[in-house]
Amino acid sequence: MFNNRLDLHGKDLNKATAAVLNKLFEFENDEYENILYIICGKGTGTLLLHVEELLEESNYKYYYDDKLSGFVISK
Repeated sequence: MFNNRLDLHGKDLNKATAAVLNKLFEFENDEYENILYIICGKGTGTLLLHVEELLEESNYKYYYDDKLSGFVISK
């Protein structure tokens, strides 16, 4: 079963990148889930900017949710 939430707390940039790309692949191939949450946390903002770049490159529809401290992605 697909878990539609990815929490990146405590991950460095390389591990976070791999986790995001893997989760996006799973999300794209799951026909039942239409929403994915990627939680970046507050931190320095580096992770947040990097995840946003990955989402832009992948052409997903997304928005940043301040309460979640992360992104909500839809197909």
